[in-house]
Amino acid sequence: MADQYIACLFLRHERGELTWATFLRLAGEFADSDGYDGCSWECERFYGMLNRLEDAEYASTVEGLQKPVVLKQFGTEIAIVRPEYEQLCACRRSRLPSVPS
Repeated sequence: MADQYIACLFLRHERGELTWATFLRLAGEFADSDGYDGCSWECERFYGMLNRLEDAEYASTVEGLQKPVVLKQFGTEIAIVRPEYEQLCACRRSRLPSVPS
């Protein structure tokens, strides 16, 4: 379940809800928190990526190098949670009040 939570964070980034830096910070915090020892990466891995991104002043090239690494590790979980996550997002959107034009 811990890896699936990380996958949901990645999907939030993919939807534009989180920056790459925020994704890395939240994933690191989650992996670091007590009771979530099931994450396949230790928090230091996420924090190390965040440090490299910050050192490069948030260069998109660094982000571009880091994303495939995350996708390789969490791709299976992302594929598993994507349909349910998208369904939840669609349900949430359908319940939002419409905004007049």
